[in-house]
Amino acid sequence: MVHEQELGRAVFGKSSDFDGSQDTLVRVQASQLRKRLQQYFASEGTTEPIIIEIPKGSYMPIFRERVLETTVEPDSTPTTASATSPTASTATQGSFRNPLLLLSGISVVLLVLCFWLWTANQKLRQRLTAGLEPQHTYLVLSDSNLTLFQDLIKYQLTPTEYETQQFPALADERLHDPVSRDIARRLMIREYTSITDASLVHRIGVLNALHQIPTDVILARDASPRHFTSHNVILIGPRRANPWLALFEDRLNFRSRFDEQAPVAYFENQAPLPGEERKYVATWNTLGYCRIAYLPNSNDTTKGVLIISGTEMGSSEAGVEFITTERWVRQLRTMLGVAGKQPAPYFEVLLRTHLVISAAPSFEIVAYRVLKF
Repeated sequence: MVHEQELGRAVFGKSSDFDGSQDTLVRVQASQLRKRLQQYFASEGTTEPIIIEIPKGSYMPIFRERVLETTVEPDSTPTTASATSPTASTATQGSFRNPLLLLSGISVVLLVLCFWLWTANQKLRQRLTAGLEPQHTYLVLSDSNLTLFQDLIKYQLTPTEYETQQFPALADERLHDPVSRDIARRLMIREYTSITDASLVHRIGVLNALHQIPTDVILARDASPRHFTSHNVILIGPRRANPWLALFEDRLNFRSRFDEQAPVAYFENQAPLPGEERKYVATWNTLGYCRIAYLPNSNDTTKGVLIISGTEMGSSEAGVEFITTERWVRQLRTMLGVAGKQPAPYFEVLLRTHLVISAAPSFEIVAYRVLKF
């Protein structure tokens, strides 16, 4: 048995708390598919030996043999192998059991369904992109090896040091043990990103493709200041793994910090409101925080920067879920006072994330700001 919630999550990318009573997307699409199947087998597919149906109230397709009607001319002489004879019956059953014939029938239907889905997707894309002017976007992924490198040298790199790749010099300067220096040097030879970043690439890629927005995915180590002055940019990952976040920290209320001695990551609240904390400190493998911020590009206010930055990978994953899930986006727009199709203002949101091993983190909003520039 296939359930509506399973289809919502697996096919349409809905979150784990998808509620079919509030969102009818699955039922609407199933109804349209059911009608298309009926139309096909009543017209172009009248000669198909196998009929595919989706019964009302179900999402499981059923396959049944088409019963072919036979006509006998009034003046014709009945043959020994009539439509009701055992021989004819056996032949009909044999054709149904023939796997090649079965696959042939199913393949034709699937081709028709694929064509219909492609056509529907084109129409949807046209509606979504009406009146939109595509703007190039850079998606800048975090540098996982950099986190390990900084843990070794007990120092957080500045954007300039990172851009000029001062890794060997910093390793030699801050590490006296030759083995540790060698490990640090080797770490920065290769570039790796995280599973969270890969998830973001998938989600943002789908959304941008629907809106026909050109998108380039680059690793943080391949970025440069020019990317942040003339384009839309999405920055992902902790400050520890993406030094480019430092370019925007002083424009935000919740600022990323890292205590090298503890060691612990936290967000510092520059202007706490009643009920808010001055520091939001992460607890290793248990509790974390993620900041999602939208602000103008440093040089061009017609371009924007979206920041999804957690105290660690799990919290960044929660931020990705938050900003790409319809239910959370609706809640965010309500909090920000955005009605209808009004554009969202510049904002900053802080999430508290509850980390569980081998499970997606749960989270809630603990603070937010509408930013003025």
